[in-house]
Amino acid sequence: RWKETLRTPEARQLIKDAEKMISDESKRQTSKFNEEYMGMPGSFRKLTVD
Repeated sequence: RWKETLRTPEARQLIKDAEKMISDESKRQTSKFNEEYMGMPGSFRKLTVD
């Protein structure tokens, strides 16, 4: 059923619109927290630890 949902014109337009989205780097924090404590800049959406 999800395959049919992704084939709808609305879903295709949503995907096209999502591909155009970009981040506004001027609003990114300049804090060095991640570099100092995590060892790398940026943010994590998912972190997996073995």
